Amino acid sequence: MFGLTAIVYAALVPAAYYLILESGYFKRDAYENTDKKSVDWDEDNCTLNLDIPAAAVEIPPKKTYSQQLAIFNGRFTNKAFWKGVIKPLGLLASPIVLYSAVLNSLILMLVAGGSTLATIILAAPPYNLTPSQIGLTNLPLFGVAIVGGPVAGWLSDRSVRLLARTNGAHQGVAEPEFRLALLFVAMPLAAVGLVGLGASVARGQPLPWVLTWLSAVTLGSTAGVQVSIAYLIDCMPEHSAHAFSSVNAAAALAVFAGIAPLIGVLDARGPQVVFGGLAAASFAVTVLAVPMWVFGKRIRGWLGRAAWAQALLR
Repeated sequence: MFGLTAIVYAALVPAAYYLILESGYFKRDAYENTDKKSVDWDEDNCTLNLDIPAAAVEIPPKKTYSQQLAIFNGRFTNKAFWKGVIKPLGLLASPIVLYSAVLNSLILMLVAGGSTLATIILAAPPYNLTPSQIGLTNLPLFGVAIVGGPVAGWLSDRSVRLLARTNGAHQGVAEPEFRLALLFVAMPLAAVGLVGLGASVARGQPLPWVLTWLSAVTLGSTAGVQVSIAYLIDCMPEHSAHAFSSVNAAAALAVFAGIAPLIGVLDARGPQVVFGGLAAASFAVTVLAVPMWVFGKRIRGWLGRAAWAQALLR
């Protein structure tokens, strides 16, 4: 398996180098030298209006394909290196990034931890599946993810457009919090799948039932992670790279520390307890989305005015 993984990475590395090129080809630092009077904070709508003169930023011509393949392309920013290292950690102080980190940690726990627990369960009685048979059980889950991913993305965009058209006095304005609408369906779906999975395994129901509930968990998780990503990008478009670093680091640590205890609970208390606990966590994350929906605009306004946040993001 590790040999096959090495072959895949060997193919991906040159493909990434020759095909995935830098799309932002000018220094964003230039915007910092613009007239401060051109920046206007709208207290009522919690939006930042930028009126930057055309002559304020000189954008160089885009590099050719061969120029972009150069190993050394000079310095892309004048910002301090260590500030860039610390910035992802500081972003966790933002309620938006913190909530996205909690949501991604839970979803990654469902995906990675759920697969680990399912492997243990399916290898034991009454299923007694071999490793090859357990691997084949992932095929329907793979199909659900392939189909559910694009569908979830389409539903997310459609829900945002619908909510923008009915946005009261600000009709036609799409707010980042609108991305959370799909979450109120995705995570409860995953929670129902977890409850059903625990019950079906505890009763020794046939394998198709187990795969059905696992598919529900996969579909809910697939939609949930898309919501989290889209919400983070819409809230922090200029700092999404650092925000993703914060979210991914927190999620990786959570999964690293959380899978082993889940296996212990499975052995000690049984499948209904462990999957029921994950279902309760899914409902809890959904409930936490309510204050983010209600107070999201105020939170973004507070971050826009906070001196420490601006110093960190600058």
